[in-house]
Amino acid sequence: MAGAGGSPTTQPATPGSSSTLSPAGTTPAAAAPSVVTPRAVAAPGILVANRITFGVTPAILSQIDQQGGGGFIDDQLARTGPDAEVEARLGALGMLRLNPSLASYNAVQGTGAARLRQEITLAAVTRAVASRHQLYEVMCHLWMDHFNLEVFNDGSARHLLVDYQEKVIRPNALGSFRNLLKATAHAPAMLAYLDNDTSNANSKQGINENYGRELLELHTLGIAPDGSQVYTEADVRAAAMAMTGWSTVSDRKAADFSAFVFRPQYHHTGDISLLNGAWIRGATQGQATGESLLEFLVTHPSTARHVARRICRRLVADNPPASLIESTAQVYLANDTQLVPTVRHVLNSAELAASGGQKLRRPFEHLAAMLRALGTVLPTDPASDGAVGLQRHLERTDHLPWSWPQPDGFPDTAAHWLNTGALLYRWSAAGQLAGNRIKGVQTDLGPLTAGGGTVGDLITRLATRFGLGPRTAEEVAAVAASVRKTPGDPADSIDPKLLPAIPGLLLTHPIFQTR
Repeated sequence: MAGAGGSPTTQPATPGSSSTLSPAGTTPAAAAPSVVTPRAVAAPGILVANRITFGVTPAILSQIDQQGGGGFIDDQLARTGPDAEVEARLGALGMLRLNPSLASYNAVQGTGAARLRQEITLAAVTRAVASRHQLYEVMCHLWMDHFNLEVFNDGSARHLLVDYQEKVIRPNALGSFRNLLKATAHAPAMLAYLDNDTSNANSKQGINENYGRELLELHTLGIAPDGSQVYTEADVRAAAMAMTGWSTVSDRKAADFSAFVFRPQYHHTGDISLLNGAWIRGATQGQATGESLLEFLVTHPSTARHVARRICRRLVADNPPASLIESTAQVYLANDTQLVPTVRHVLNSAELAASGGQKLRRPFEHLAAMLRALGTVLPTDPASDGAVGLQRHLERTDHLPWSWPQPDGFPDTAAHWLNTGALLYRWSAAGQLAGNRIKGVQTDLGPLTAGGGTVGDLITRLATRFGLGPRTAEEVAAVAASVRKTPGDPADSIDPKLLPAIPGLLLTHPIFQTR
C-alpha cells in the first residue's frame, strides 16, 4: 500500500472520451474489479482521519489499523508538499503555470477566463480526492481562506490568481507562518486585490487603507470572538503607511509586467508607530519598514492566538476551547511560527479527541468525501462534461474555489452552510454520484458491492468503507428496504437498477455530513 490514501491510478483514454484519474485508494473503471474490505477502525481513528483528510478510503483505514492514529498523523505531517504523482497528472493544465506577465494577462481574457476557472476547479478537486498528502491539501484550503482574495472577476488581476495559489499559498501551507505571511504581502494578486499597488502617500488620493486593515484584522492580530482587538483605527492607518510603495509593475511593455516592485515615490517617509509604540519604524526606510512591521506582527501574541484559533476551528470545532487556543498559540511562538509542530499539538490534543461530530463538511469537502468514498473516476479534461458537472455542483453549493467575494474567506462554521435547501442538495448529489447520473462522472459499483454474503453484510461493508462505523439493526433494515430486500437476503439478489440506492443512502447519513 502506498501511503495515506493509496496510489492514484489512471484509466487509458478511449476514442471520444477524456482520460480519467481515480481517487487515491480506488480502482479505475477500466481495470478488473477488486474487492477491498477494510477492517473497522475505532472511532478515534476515524475522527483523526476525517479531520486531516478529505474523506476516508480503504487504504487510509488500513494504514490506521496498522499504525494507529498517531502513526497516521506522523505520516501526514511528514508530507509537507504536494503529491508528485498527482501533480504529474495535472501537467496538462497549462493555466496552472501562469506567472505575472503580459502573456498570462492576455491568456485569461475572453474565453481564457472560462478555461482558467475550469482548470483551477479541476485541479482543486483532483488534489483533494487523489492526493496521498491529505493533511497538506487540507492546510492549503485553510490558508486559501485565511488569506482569501477574489480577483477572478477582475480582468486586470485575474492572471495573478494561479501564481498566488501555486507559488504563495501552496509552498508555505505546512512551512512557517512567517514565510507564508511575507509571501502573501509580496504577492501581486494580494496587492492588487486590496489596492495596495496604487496606495500612494504622496498623491492627492493619498493612502489606501484596505491592505493595512486586513493585514491586522484578518492576517495577523485578528479580532477575538468577544469582539475585542488590540489595535485601533490609528494602527490600521499606520500599517497602511508602512506598506505604501509595495506595488506591481504596471508597464505592459516591461518584461516583468505585474510582478512585485517597491515604489519609493509612493512611500510614506514620516514617523510611524503601532500599538502605542510597541513597533516603530525607527531607522528603517522604504521597503524595509514594511518588512520590519511584518516581522513584528508575525510573533505578536495576538497573532499567535489568531492563527491558533483558525487552525483549531478547522481541525477541532467551530468554537474551539479557549484552553486549546492558548496552548496552541504557545507552541506556535515556541517553535518560531513553524506550522508542523503547531498542527501536531492540535491533532494530539485531548480537545480534538473529544470533538466528534463538531465539524460539518462544507460543500467542497462533502463532494470530495463522496468521490473518495465511492472511488469515482475523475475527469482529467477540464472542459469535459464530467469536469463541468463537478464545477456546476460547487457553483450551486456556493463553494467554488476562489469565489468568496470578501477577504475573510469561506466561513468555517456549520451555521453558514446548514440549511434545509443545502441538505436536500447534498442528498440529491449522493444519489446522482452513486447512480452515475452526472454526465461524464463515472462510479463503478462493482468493487464496492462485490464480496458476497447477505444484503446486511454488504451494507455493513459499505458503512465501514465510508467511515460510518457499525450501524444499528434498524438502520441496516431501513437501507435494505430501499432495494426491496431484508438484511438476510443474498446480496447478489439485489436488482442492479436498485443497487445504487444503498451507497446513495449511506452517503446521506448524518455522520457522513460531519468530519
